Amino acid sequence: MFDVMKILNNFSRCGKTNRDGYLLFYVMGMVGVLSMFGIVSAGSASLEARSAQNWLNQSRAQMNAKAGIEIVKAEVESGLASGQSLAAVLSSLSVTPPTGVDFDTINSFTTVVPNRIFQVSSVGRSGGSQVTMSIQFRRAKLFRSSAYGTTELSTNDNAFIYGYDSQVNPQPSSSSDSNGQATVGSNVEIEFGSNLTLDGPVLVGADSGGAAAGCTGCFGEELQSPGHLEPDPLGANNSGRLTSLMTDMSITNDNGSNAAIVSNALITSSGDSVTFTEGDYYLTEITIDPNSIVEIDNSSGPVRFFVDGPIDFKPMNANAMDDPLGFQIYATSSDDIEIGPDDDYAMFVYAPNAEVTLTPNGNLAGNFWAFDLRIEPEANGVVFLDSTIQERWLSNELVIHTQYENRLQ
Repeated sequence: MFDVMKILNNFSRCGKTNRDGYLLFYVMGMVGVLSMFGIVSAGSASLEARSAQNWLNQSRAQMNAKAGIEIVKAEVESGLASGQSLAAVLSSLSVTPPTGVDFDTINSFTTVVPNRIFQVSSVGRSGGSQVTMSIQFRRAKLFRSSAYGTTELSTNDNAFIYGYDSQVNPQPSSSSDSNGQATVGSNVEIEFGSNLTLDGPVLVGADSGGAAAGCTGCFGEELQSPGHLEPDPLGANNSGRLTSLMTDMSITNDNGSNAAIVSNALITSSGDSVTFTEGDYYLTEITIDPNSIVEIDNSSGPVRFFVDGPIDFKPMNANAMDDPLGFQIYATSSDDIEIGPDDDYAMFVYAPNAEVTLTPNGNLAGNFWAFDLRIEPEANGVVFLDSTIQERWLSNELVIHTQYENRLQ
């Protein structure tokens, strides 16, 4: 006969042992899974740490490459400011990294446009990362407008203003010669008379605080907003470049080569005929009688007038229209300037402190930079503005033309 209690006791012990085994297996499984999670997490953390380090190295390499570019920019601008040509600066330039910065020595440059655009590459390093940054720099334009008045630029009614390229067509005579680039501008106020013919854009500048210039009579014109325009790019004020040159001209000049200059003044009388050839002349006054003739012979080089005083320039006759830079007038005083030739004339006038009034009765061509500029041609007068000034006068400032970079791990 079966012992029921014994069987039940044995079954009970077997059941408890099996349950304990299942529990142990379950715990061991969970420990295994958690271990796998730990291994995966550790691997993931390690990968993220390496990625973070790589990103940090690449960022540092990029900054190091950029530092090399910035040092090159500063060195080239300094060389240009000292009077060297761009080619001369680049030919001897070698830039090495300062302490704490890691980039390869930079001593190779590619000229893209002579005296204007060049390319430089900088290789920055950090850890195992490398970034090559390549930049094309170009020299900024010194003059952004062909005619400019800091506080005012105005015209009379029925004025005709055309643009032209003096390098292609040095003797414009009609509207068909216009290239559509008669650029005019002001930082404060622009006032156009009625029936204006302006073949080019209007630069509506801004004062030093950023307030845009007013523009009266501008309906229908092409308007551009370049922001604040530098009112004295040649440095006539604040001990700038022209200030120093003016001082030098007052001491050493070519006044002695022309008998028409007396005590640093050029004053003509009716019937006088005066010719100026290549040279630098320092004048404290210019008064030209309407019945006198002033010829500018720039066949051997430019004629440059450095004037510290008033100018009343109304010759009856003059040189044939030519390159405006063949006849340059630099005025640093605030005395008024009147320019109104009866016949064709080409000139470059820079007077950032003066009120300049243009009243031609023929074709007046060139560029005009003033504190106040009034363009008031008479019935037969036409003003042609030379657009090449923006390409021929380059500043010592470099701006980015194009850029790109390559990264290596």
